[in-house]
Amino acid sequence: MVDGSSLESLNLKASFDSSVQLNAISFDINETDLSSISQLSQYFPDNLNFLKEPIKKLSPTGKISNIKFNWEKGDNFFQGLELKMDTQNISIKPLNGYPGLKNLTANFNIANNEGSLQINSKDLVVTENGTFRQPIKFDQIIGDLNWLDNRYEVSNLKINNQDFVSNMQATYVVLESSPGDIDLEINIPRADISSLSNYYPKSIGEEGLKWLDTSLLKGLASNTKIIIRGNMQDFPFVDEENQQDSLEGIFEVTSNIIGSTIEYGAGWPNVENFDIDIMVTGTKIELTSKQGHILDNEIVSFSGVIDDFTQEGAYLDINLKTNSFLDKMLDAINNSPVRKVMKGTSDNMRGGGPGQLDLMLSIPIKNSASISYTGSYFFNGSSMENQDLDLPLLSDIKGKLIFDNNSISLNNGRAILSDQPLSIDVKNKDKATVMDFSGTFDSKFIARNLGDEWSNIIKGQTEWQGKLTLSDKESDLIL
Repeated sequence: MVDGSSLESLNLKASFDSSVQLNAISFDINETDLSSISQLSQYFPDNLNFLKEPIKKLSPTGKISNIKFNWEKGDNFFQGLELKMDTQNISIKPLNGYPGLKNLTANFNIANNEGSLQINSKDLVVTENGTFRQPIKFDQIIGDLNWLDNRYEVSNLKINNQDFVSNMQATYVVLESSPGDIDLEINIPRADISSLSNYYPKSIGEEGLKWLDTSLLKGLASNTKIIIRGNMQDFPFVDEENQQDSLEGIFEVTSNIIGSTIEYGAGWPNVENFDIDIMVTGTKIELTSKQGHILDNEIVSFSGVIDDFTQEGAYLDINLKTNSFLDKMLDAINNSPVRKVMKGTSDNMRGGGPGQLDLMLSIPIKNSASISYTGSYFFNGSSMENQDLDLPLLSDIKGKLIFDNNSISLNNGRAILSDQPLSIDVKNKDKATVMDFSGTFDSKFIARNLGDEWSNIIKGQTEWQGKLTLSDKESDLIL
């Protein structure tokens, strides 16, 4: 017993040279608590002083059993070390940039500079690792780690969590002149993207993490694969033109996400029931989809690209096409920043009929609120009216409305007003939306809108022009 700590069945042997320097030590222990080793370390001989402080800082706890320890003096401590032991629920504190661990259960086998570690742990926690924002917990982790000198191999490492499952293979070679060579492949058959915020690395940056935390609201990722192969000094392995350089290495991520809900920018409606394919190559991220909707506006095609996610001013550029009936399109407009450009004219607009939206968005990754956009809406036989602003019912509208952050316009649009053909031009002017009309009056139009008594007085047809100026809650018609 050492200061109240016990070692069961300790058999200890040691040998010293003529100057009382430790040459060798061996011992067998059936079972003990690691806190006993911590207590015992203060009595280590001076030759092992280099172990005392690390053991104190690590503050190891947990049970170890079937320990066989042999050490002979050599060029370095590990060259003459042989160690076998079983561990249960081991916990250590972080040290020298290495993470802390809780609940590690494993079998160790070390001989000289070669060793193996067989892990079978439940509720394993990685603490204060410097890579992630908070401790990482694994419900179950099983796998093997083997090493020889400076070469480490991870094989059949399987992680089972409520939010994801994965398996990993890796080889890592430590080099003196660089961070080292890695050959890593991680396969994640499934993952709940709404529960992955704990696993986002801090290197993404504060704004990027904020976007991920608030944007990936729902969805299931499947068939995710991560490949990193090369010297980490050259990561992410691209040439001067930002293209992947296979001679330096490979960095690839692929994934399929289904049924997701994504908030891609403040003030914009969510993308729902969104299926998306993700491809990361070097520093380029590509997103593609043909499934989803935005307030019931059906997505026909979606593509998004971040050309270089390592750049300080990285942007996500999106091209989006939707099949949008006008009533659904008006709903989307009134729930997005485009409403401001409409100068209030879309607030009580009623409409229907088919159309298609083409939209391009440029989203700064570190400031997703500052989205710039440009787009167009193709009227394909639509109808609309706004009684509050004295805009009469226009039917069979055909034309292309163009808009961006600052303005809207439509040139040479066509419509029907009371069964008469109509030409329409639309533009922003000052704080209003101006609609220029031109068409033809005939006796049928006059009878329908002014009564038969007027049609008996006015015969034939005539061309006419009008201007309707629409602003927030106001209208002004000039004929």
